Amino acid sequence: MSASEIERTLVRLAHEIVEKNDGGANLAGSALSAGIVDRVAFFVAPKILGAGLSAIDGMKSHEVLDALAVTDLSARPVGDDWLLEGRVSARKGRTG
Repeated sequence: MSASEIERTLVRLAHEIVEKNDGGANLAGSALSAGIVDRVAFFVAPKILGAGLSAIDGMKSHEVLDALAVTDLSARPVGDDWLLEGRVSARKGRTG
């Protein structure tokens, strides 16, 4: 199997995994709930929308006190957007 065939197969499998999990939001929520995520990264654009798609879906916690904490947070501009990165803490609750 050639390198390009392997790449095409991996891309196809990745798309199938995302589709079977109803998109990236459910996959992200499942991975966070399973405790297999060490770090997270989010892009924030300087736009205000009245509604939109969820970035993380399917997690059991809906209260701030039950939320996963993000520690070692850093932010840096990327073009007009901001990239926020941090470590997912094993403990839940407030960070400050």
